[in-house]
Amino acid sequence: MRIKSLSLPTYEEKEELAGKFRSALGTDYEVDINTVVSSTVDVVKETFDIVIFHKKEIIAALNYREQIASMRFNLGQNADTEQRRFEKVGVKCGIMYFGESDKFYIYCKGEIGFQVLDFNNLVIAIIGERNFGERPLIDNIAAEVLGCKPEEYDDKLSLGQFHEFDRLFTDESIVFDDINGIISFRAKNEDAFFKLLLSHSNCKSICRYTSLESFYLMLRDCKQAMCSITCMNDKGEISYTDKSIGFSAYAESHNAIIENNNCFILSCCNKKKLDDLTMWRLYGDDAKGACLEYDINNKLIDNKNFFLSSVSYGEDNGVHYELEFVRRILNIRPNGWKFEFKRWYIWKHFFKSYLFKDEEEVRLLFIMHDDIDARIRPEIKWIMDSTNKIVSRICLFSLNQDLFPLKLIGATVGPKCPELDCNVSQLNFMNSQTQTIKSNGLNSVHASKIKDYR
Repeated sequence: MRIKSLSLPTYEEKEELAGKFRSALGTDYEVDINTVVSSTVDVVKETFDIVIFHKKEIIAALNYREQIASMRFNLGQNADTEQRRFEKVGVKCGIMYFGESDKFYIYCKGEIGFQVLDFNNLVIAIIGERNFGERPLIDNIAAEVLGCKPEEYDDKLSLGQFHEFDRLFTDESIVFDDINGIISFRAKNEDAFFKLLLSHSNCKSICRYTSLESFYLMLRDCKQAMCSITCMNDKGEISYTDKSIGFSAYAESHNAIIENNNCFILSCCNKKKLDDLTMWRLYGDDAKGACLEYDINNKLIDNKNFFLSSVSYGEDNGVHYELEFVRRILNIRPNGWKFEFKRWYIWKHFFKSYLFKDEEEVRLLFIMHDDIDARIRPEIKWIMDSTNKIVSRICLFSLNQDLFPLKLIGATVGPKCPELDCNVSQLNFMNSQTQTIKSNGLNSVHASKIKDYR
């Protein structure tokens, strides 16, 4: 690597080095530049010139410094400072590079100081050796996995649910990756695991609070909008689960950003919260909006593009027992083998902080795939979210083709809606023209029964 300048490395120089890592590490690894890494508690953040991910987990972070700095680094004046930067965000492997052709300084978590490696040996150190023995027996895997269950979680589990977890471990349900020493479920069995974890049940109807304008647009266009997870009201939601099961450091890779923008959510709640004052105040534009009622067509919840489940919430002591269960499973090593959830990118979106527990959310998730059936492919648009001003993608599904899993059957207009009686009458007449709400009655839109909220 040729670096003659004494100035800070340019974007092109960083990208050249990143490209060298990409070629050496292969497609299982992702190499990004100028990436912000935070500790799992999100208190400390550091920007590194190069960050290397393996399956979205941070493997190494590299600082690229001017060549003259290596003289000071060799003398030990800055080594302690640089080591502390790596330590405080918790990266496993921290690397310093000064543009010297084949000389890298590497710090490994738990060790003191840096050692010097050439590029080839650095790559070996980053990849690490994956030593594992013969395939463990299915019964042993089941015992180890179920042994990861936190004792406190027993209070949430019935004996029947525990036996259902145990029955997931069969010769047909488990896949062994003999090259990398990884154990995983087949897709349908992993889905079943997470549905048990989420106490999933096939509910028949749900409701959703929204603004009056959004409801009006639905009636006018006969379309249901779903927003990407990038502009959820909980700004920490995207990283909540990954941090909860992670090791020490967290950062979004470029691939993770793409994944988030192809993941769309519709936040609903149990129908028992229909016309609920607290929900009006929190999610119905302070009772000026609308509460929509949906029937669910569970046949269209295909667990490929559409997923529906109640949300699991953590405890007010900061512990989330279901996520602790997952975290422990990911850390077991039966006979050196590692357990991996291949569909974590889907099910991680059904866990939230205890701060949102009162929502009792039932969430519809849509994952956009390149090979999605053209019949259900939605229209994609960009918006700037009116609440948090985040630029986001939305997808729009037709409500009159019976391919969307939620059927709009009615709506309640909030008690503080301007010109309430007139708007209810007009919205009903509008729906008689558009036929967006499919119901047997003449009037599908009603006024809230709450009379004393102002």
